Amino acid sequence: MTILERAYVFFDDAKRINVSESEIHFLNHGKTPAIAKSRRLACEYLESEPKITDAPEHHFPKGAIIGSGVDWTRGRVNVTSQDIQKWQSGVGRIYLYGELKYWDIFGEEHRTWFCRRFNNGWQFVLDDITDPELNGYD
Repeated sequence: MTILERAYVFFDDAKRINVSESEIHFLNHGKTPAIAKSRRLACEYLESEPKITDAPEHHFPKGAIIGSGVDWTRGRVNVTSQDIQKWQSGVGRIYLYGELKYWDIFGEEHRTWFCRRFNNGWQFVLDDITDPELNGYD
C-alpha cells in the first residue's frame, strides 16, 4: 500500500528566465506530500559526464513540503558566456545535474537524481543520457 500512496518527486524542467538563467522545477507525481531534505544542483561545462555527488549540496529546513501534484521551484542555474564559448568549440558539453533527497509520509527516505545536456535550442534535454548513474530514483 505504501508504494501506491507515497510521494514520487522528479526533476521536471529547467525553465529559462532570461538569456543565461534557468529556474529548476521538481514535481511530486505521488498521491501524498514529500518532505524535502536536501538538494544538489550544478550547471557547468565538462569534457566528460558529471558525477551527481560532485554537485554542491543544500539542506532544507524542516517543514519544506512538496505537495502532491505540486510544481516545486527550487534553485536557479546560469549558463555563462565562457561555458557557451567552450561548448561551441566542440570539445565538451554543458551539463545540468543534481539530486533531491526527501522523506515520504511513512518516514522513508528517497532520492531522485538527474542529468540534462544543453543543446543547440538553448534548452536542457535528456537526449541520450540513459545511464542509471545519471538519471534515476529510489
